[in-house]
Amino acid sequence: MTRERGKLYDDTAQDLRSLRHDLLAARRITGYNIWKFDLPVIWGTPNPVMQLYDKCDDLLQRIWAGSRLNPTVYSRATHGGFSLDAVCVATLGEKKIGHGADAPEHYKQKRWGKLFTYCMRDVWLTYQLADHAKNHNYVNARGRRCHVDEFFIGQIESWQDQKW
Repeated sequence: MTRERGKLYDDTAQDLRSLRHDLLAARRITGYNIWKFDLPVIWGTPNPVMQLYDKCDDLLQRIWAGSRLNPTVYSRATHGGFSLDAVCVATLGEKKIGHGADAPEHYKQKRWGKLFTYCMRDVWLTYQLADHAKNHNYVNARGRRCHVDEFFIGQIESWQDQKW
């Protein structure tokens, strides 16, 4: 597979199959909260997609782990405050455009430009944040510097014995 950047998929069944195929063929899939949100949505399941287990690089889970929080179990009391917007503002001085709840509304209203702009801004922010974490091994969140190691979701299993 070639590294095609900015490839757009439509909402046809064929494009959904193509997107899934491309994700399965990818060497690495990086995103923010993709393990428990984006990938299950793409596959139409409430559960994580195990075929992507060894190649999924979820920046949010890396931040949680670096903050000594269990990345596999979410509790708002302990894991809250790490939204993409909050971490990007604190680390990069950059904000999201709107809120995630806006995206379905843009889609329903066929506001393709707004939907595309919203999504591409999130992609750009995630890329910038991942690049910062890679180069500096930290992000800023909840008023402090959070260490960020590089790992894939498939490596979390060995961490189950750790005291979070």
